[in-house]
Amino acid sequence: MTEMWMVEVLKRLLPLKPGTFIDVGANIGQTLLKLRAVSQSTPYLGFEPNPACAAYLLDLILANRFERTLMIPIGLSDSRGLLDLIYYAEDNRVDSGASLVTDPKFRPNHPVVFRQPVPVLPFTDVARYLGDSEPGLVKIDVEGGEMEVLKSMGAMIRMHQPPVLLEILCMGDDASTLAKNLLLEAFFREIDYSIMRIEKVRERFGQFVLIDAIGLNTDPTGWDYVAVPSRLVASLLPLGGIHEERE
Repeated sequence: MTEMWMVEVLKRLLPLKPGTFIDVGANIGQTLLKLRAVSQSTPYLGFEPNPACAAYLLDLILANRFERTLMIPIGLSDSRGLLDLIYYAEDNRVDSGASLVTDPKFRPNHPVVFRQPVPVLPFTDVARYLGDSEPGLVKIDVEGGEMEVLKSMGAMIRMHQPPVLLEILCMGDDASTLAKNLLLEAFFREIDYSIMRIEKVRERFGQFVLIDAIGLNTDPTGWDYVAVPSRLVASLLPLGGIHEERE
């Protein structure tokens, strides 16, 4: 199992907000398997627009007879309709780097291999699939489309205040990266959330680093973050440590 740091992070974050784990960008179930290694009972709601990944994930759920586990084969966005899912990897239908971001500045040095139209919906259109469970921890891994997902889920995040675990990629140039990251910072600042970088040591969880700004974040090992209501920051101290980033 790769990215073992995620298991330790889940152990620390799940108790902060009991409820349904929402997995935006579920791919082929890597995070689902880690969640089930930590908790068999936490409800799971996953979203995956890649048709090949969604089919694999459904087979995984059925083969393991996971209970309270639902996957919806769509992308989340702040719009309704069809968007192009852009593939960059040759001969890989489950390309984890496939993205709904069409801005040519995103990956200027990566040739597009294929475009697949996929359905996208706002979270409000599918929130009923939470059933009688409140939203719990949210994970967002959408290859550059973080802001569109957050806009889609904004009302829910404001109301229920779940921790948000997210990968924040850098764009193809510094100006675009900073512009996107400033929007992310503003979103969380408006709802009184604090952002922490997840620091790893040899692929294991190291510590949460409280940051004032995401910045350029050009190092891929530093692309993983968690945003939590500021009132919860202190509660993470005894669970694995938060260290404030110093300039």
